Amino acid sequence: GGGELGILHPTSGFKCRCSALDLSNKGISVVPEGLFDRTQGVQSLDLRGNFIKQLPGCIFQGLGSLRVLYVGEQGGGKDRLPCLPQLAKGVRLNATDDYLEGYSRICE
Repeated sequence: GGGELGILHPTSGFKCRCSALDLSNKGISVVPEGLFDRTQGVQSLDLRGNFIKQLPGCIFQGLGSLRVLYVGEQGGGKDRLPCLPQLAKGVRLNATDDYLEGYSRICE
């Protein structure tokens, strides 16, 4: 239906044992802090094609298994996030868009 704000609520879930989480093109505009706290096994996360303007600074801290992360192309493909949250300690991405060396701007 129309009129949804595209807000993900931590209570609605993502307690998953999945290795890939595809949230691309879901009309998401707000990602609350703690959303991925119970998804430690996720190795691939795709947030492209939404309307996210900013991500909480600690949003990826619990994702120590992350190997693939796509966040770019927000707002119908014309916007990028102004800065990107730190990844969990020790994470080395095999595939990404905005977290490429020298391209990304990590949030202070």
